[in-house]
Amino acid sequence: MSWMSHPYQDILTQQLRALQAPLLEYGAPLRSRFAPSVTGQLHVGHLVHIWHLWTIMEALGGKVRIRLEDHDRQRYQPAFLDQLFEDLNWLGLWKHPVTLPDLWVQSERQHVYAQHLHTLHLQQRSYACACSRKQVAQRMVSSRAAWMHYDNACRDLSMPFQAQTHCWRAALDLVAPEIDHEVSLFGLDASLRWYSRAHVSHPCYGDPSLYDRHGQYTYFFCAVVDDLLDNIGIVVRGLDLEHHTLKQLRLRKLFTQDSWVPLFVHHPLLPDPKASRKLSKSLLAKSLQAYRREGASPQGLLEQGLQQLYPDLSLC
Repeated sequence: MSWMSHPYQDILTQQLRALQAPLLEYGAPLRSRFAPSVTGQLHVGHLVHIWHLWTIMEALGGKVRIRLEDHDRQRYQPAFLDQLFEDLNWLGLWKHPVTLPDLWVQSERQHVYAQHLHTLHLQQRSYACACSRKQVAQRMVSSRAAWMHYDNACRDLSMPFQAQTHCWRAALDLVAPEIDHEVSLFGLDASLRWYSRAHVSHPCYGDPSLYDRHGQYTYFFCAVVDDLLDNIGIVVRGLDLEHHTLKQLRLRKLFTQDSWVPLFVHHPLLPDPKASRKLSKSLLAKSLQAYRREGASPQGLLEQGLQQLYPDLSLC
């Protein structure tokens, strides 16, 4: 796609080619996914993410699956789905050869998630939890915890599950060196240089929720199951999801004996100029549709986003 052409690509791809041979030897498939959620409109942050993802996968000779993450039916709106298809057509993602021809839709895979949750029940690796987010937050404040996490308060209570009041959680190992030492975790710094992350910034505490009190499978759970069954070997995503990585891999290990684990690459996020947070749908970031109506081009928006994300990068 011509709009992705940018001088920064050369900086990134030169480093990536050195990784291709080790990845093939390691056994992880050269396969990734673009997985937008259908809970709002795409914005420039998504555009920059797409650039990182496609640049990385093209340099490695890999393929990208498009997956619709529409598991959150409370926030899902048909208008968002229609807009997503318009944006993807505008960006040329349906026609690009790196994209697999078929599409995965999470709302059509509920039976798959139910089967995997049942597997955890049989392994005695799941339990019902009655804690609300407010209760967990209050306990974290009281204990002066350094970061917000679930404290596994219900793990040993053996409560019966009750819809609308309980969620299902996975009982994960707090220490799993056979997994943690296998993880290939990388980040990109302000000069687009790769750096290895031997560990994530948040310790792997807090059993994750798999199925919430509203009767919905969670992002955390669906992403693990889908990546496993779709043979995803490379995950490119923002730094805001880095703290999920070890827990997701520990959950993955309960479903497979694969000798490899996915490579994870976390890139910086565009900040919202009006808030001290990342650019976000929840903060009503200006949509690609709005820019398109003003006559903007993908190339121009990408230039704007990359300059904001990597302001200290000097081009040769």
